[in-house]
Amino acid sequence: MSLPGGRTAHSRFKIPILLDSTSTCFISKQSDLADLIRHASLIIWDEATMAHRHALEALDRTLRDITDIDDFLVEKT
Repeated sequence: MSLPGGRTAHSRFKIPILLDSTSTCFISKQSDLADLIRHASLIIWDEATMAHRHALEALDRTLRDITDIDDFLVEKT
């Protein structure tokens, strides 16, 4: 069950269903979603510990790309 307006990580971050070690999310740097992410002060991924490693790595690569921050998790905290 998700909160009203809540979305799955695959839906919100456009994470591919078929993942490998080089996957990235389908978010372009010029998209409204990329702008929303750049302005976010907090991202909560409930149950991230149950996500596949390649999904987390795909999101990490994408966040680094759209924010131009080399170490996204350190810079945003």
